[in-house]
Amino acid sequence: MKKLFIRALSLVLVFTFVFSMFLFNSGSKSIENRFNVYAASADNTLCHYLEEIHIVETGGSYPYSDFCIRRINGDYFTDENGNRYDHGLICYLGRSTSWSSPKSAYSIFDLDGKYVSLEGKCVLVSNHDKARNAHMTLSFYGDGTLLNSYQMNQDSMPFSFKIDVKGVKELKIEANDNATYFGWTKIGLADMELISKVMSVKKAENVLSSGKPRVDWWKYYGATGYQVYRSTSANGSYTLIGSTTKLGYTDETAKSGKTYYYKVRAELSNSRYSAFCGPFKIICKPARPALKTSNDKTTGAPVISWKAAKDAEGYQVYRSDSENGTYTRIANTVLLTAKDKSTSVGCSYYYKVRSIDENGIAGAFSLKVLVTAKCAKPTGIKGSNVKSSGYPRITWNAVEGAVKYQVYRAAQKSGTYTRIGVPTKTGATDSTAFSGKTYYYKVRAVDANGAYGAFSDVISVTCK
Repeated sequence: MKKLFIRALSLVLVFTFVFSMFLFNSGSKSIENRFNVYAASADNTLCHYLEEIHIVETGGSYPYSDFCIRRINGDYFTDENGNRYDHGLICYLGRSTSWSSPKSAYSIFDLDGKYVSLEGKCVLVSNHDKARNAHMTLSFYGDGTLLNSYQMNQDSMPFSFKIDVKGVKELKIEANDNATYFGWTKIGLADMELISKVMSVKKAENVLSSGKPRVDWWKYYGATGYQVYRSTSANGSYTLIGSTTKLGYTDETAKSGKTYYYKVRAELSNSRYSAFCGPFKIICKPARPALKTSNDKTTGAPVISWKAAKDAEGYQVYRSDSENGTYTRIANTVLLTAKDKSTSVGCSYYYKVRSIDENGIAGAFSLKVLVTAKCAKPTGIKGSNVKSSGYPRITWNAVEGAVKYQVYRAAQKSGTYTRIGVPTKTGATDSTAFSGKTYYYKVRAVDANGAYGAFSDVISVTCK
């Protein structure tokens, strides 16, 4: 009975393996997650990076998810020269052994006939064996018809491509590895933009540095330029405020605290125009401060400073114990500097600041800065002579957070100072001094991390 059970279990395992291999080696409508391809929304809304388009099918001839075409899914990749790309697809291809057959991978995208061209760049991301050339065929199919095909190797990349996709409902991208050796090749299809005949805005937001409204749009097929219109109400009268051949426009005339509405249209040949896209609402904000850091010369406390930000009437200062932690507002000020007195010596703090305009509208936060609280400047420094030897003796008040002190000496007040001692207490005797000579001394405190504060005032003592 036991032998029969083991034999039956073996048959089940063999059947499961054969069935799974069949699934791996055939295209499937439901294998996106297995191929590490992230499904986008299937509502057929107008998207302009190919990676955003809904994938209806993906597959290939290699039974492992490592070899496929996948999205970068909000991440980025770099090519072999270190150039960064934030949008695109990655093609992984290869052979498991030197005698295995060439491998392929493909993905099919639902364009729904909305686009007229696909523009992008093909780059080499990495190659398993750089001593041997990568050999790959990249093919584009529209509704089953070959649109274009590229023979690629290390020497031909990077290169740009433009594919005519007018009326194409399903776009298939297929990559085939033609190499004859064991290993893998990783190809990047970067910044693949779909060009449409529908005017579409990419983003409408504030410029971080200036707070001014900015509208960016996707390339319109056949456009010779673009016009930007503005109004103070969504249904009000719109006025032309700028024309450009670029794919974005910043409204430098906008006033902080004011709400504006923008529309954009493409200029075409023979005095023709596309339909307007918009309106898009943007509130103009004050500029973002650029921060500088220092420590207070007397107390060692962190000091944050900045230049006046355009349209700012005041500033809000925030602090956190960690870069990505919770930030708490510690000051409202109309000044261009803030001193944080509620810190502990040796501890580091992160700060960010934002501008507030006359209407109470807040701008974007500054970049975060890191400051470490240092020891205060030693006070109460005094000089005397040891009664028995006549050597100079220096004393000072204890500094909070200090674990030791550094004592410096010079032959002249404005001369070069040399460190002569590192006492842990609040006093030091200069036993290297010569009788009849006058010396100048200054002291600074050192915390447990080895960071030191500002020097004390200079005093002079004559050796007797």
